Amino acid sequence: MKRIPAAAMMLASIACVAPAAAAVLDDAELTVLGSAASGDYGAGLDVRTEWLTVRCIAGDDLQVRVDLSMVSVETSTLSGLGPTVSGDERRRGTGDLGSPGATPEGESPTGGSTMGPVASVDSRTTGLGDLYLAVAKRVAGGGVRLFRLDTNLEIKVPTASESDGLGTGAWDYRVGFAGEYRFWSATTWGGLGWNRLGDPGGVELGDVVDVFAGVDSVPLIRERVILSGWVEGRQEAVAFSGNAASLGVGVQTTGRVRFGLQMRRGLTGSAPGVGVVFGISFGVSPAGAGIRGPQL
Repeated sequence: MKRIPAAAMMLASIACVAPAAAAVLDDAELTVLGSAASGDYGAGLDVRTEWLTVRCIAGDDLQVRVDLSMVSVETSTLSGLGPTVSGDERRRGTGDLGSPGATPEGESPTGGSTMGPVASVDSRTTGLGDLYLAVAKRVAGGGVRLFRLDTNLEIKVPTASESDGLGTGAWDYRVGFAGEYRFWSATTWGGLGWNRLGDPGGVELGDVVDVFAGVDSVPLIRERVILSGWVEGRQEAVAFSGNAASLGVGVQTTGRVRFGLQMRRGLTGSAPGVGVVFGISFGVSPAGAGIRGPQL
């Protein structure tokens, strides 16, 4: 089992300086996320993946996001849509925690997971994950208006080791739209995206569409807590693997230091059976729809 202690130290260092760095940035936040997902992805085989992610997201009219993770996975690789079972050959963060289109957590605000031929599940590998870069441009609404619409672009840079089974070794791209509308008692949000997935060795992944829609409550309990719920889905990336759909719920706090917890349940066999994300964010939460999806 190969480890990358230098990368782990780098992530830990970033996490330690996050509160101080966010305090001096305008319209920016730094988030540390711990995530886990498991399921058989329609293969009758349990696959478990865990992530420790450091994220920076900044801006309003033009938003940018950077995600870098450490990944621990049992015989699985990562594409832009999440873990894919490996063989010898395989964005609005709800409320104020901010987020992407497709994410390292394997859900594509960007969401769900794809799968290919299964070989074995006897090993666990830990190492540096893929680097995600995203940018979103406001095209309508925002400010004091009740609605906002953004267009966004996301790129997965294949920094994870393909030989260790931590990544596909291919570039992924996603373009899409995300929007929100505020009511007196809730904020609805949703989005649509098209994903161009690079092909790992021996497997051809199709280009797929993802969609998500959700609702956030107004701040509750002394205006400190926001409740969220959403549904998400995407087309199959591998022939006969089936489309993926999931249902999610979440809770998070407001303020300059924010905590969030989200849970997912797969509604179809090719989606993760269960997933959980816990996050802590520091700094000013970016405004509007921006780069989002059902992910902290």
